[in-house]
Amino acid sequence: MERLYLYKMIKLKDILLETITPDKLIDVWREKNKANVKNWTGGSMHAYYCKRDNCGPAALDFKSFAKQEYDIELESPFPNKTQGFFRADKVVSGKKDFTKEMKQEFLDDGGNFNNAKEREAWIENSKYSEAWKYIPHYWLVDKKGNIYDPVGQEQFVDKKYAKDLDKDRYVEEDPEVK
Repeated sequence: MERLYLYKMIKLKDILLETITPDKLIDVWREKNKANVKNWTGGSMHAYYCKRDNCGPAALDFKSFAKQEYDIELESPFPNKTQGFFRADKVVSGKKDFTKEMKQEFLDDGGNFNNAKEREAWIENSKYSEAWKYIPHYWLVDKKGNIYDPVGQEQFVDKKYAKDLDKDRYVEEDPEVK
């Protein structure tokens, strides 16, 4: 009897794993974080994760959630590193996106560093235009190669950096500046 029960439980788990998609699993994690989890400031962890450069902590939390709640093993897509790049439709142009050399070039060209539109236009028309569409990013994959990006929607699509999260946007390397 116990053996039959164990067999049925394993079969139910297999069925569940076949029916839960990456998007569904991310939705469950997202709702859990929005509703229940607070960070050290008392704010929502989900809001913290959705800020650019917080994708690493989001991926680690999501990985733990997938394992604990659904026994799904997720890993970095790259064997020897954890971070890759998301290829956006438009350049990133925040102040922190400028290297010292870039900032000096921008100022030498007469730009106002406090003007976001000027910074964006300058990068779009510079030698950095293609490379600055590649945003350092963390995401996970399962054994079948399915991509799990717990905050890609919020960081890229909602912020209008990209129109979608197509799998071809996730790459290991960024292009060199020429």
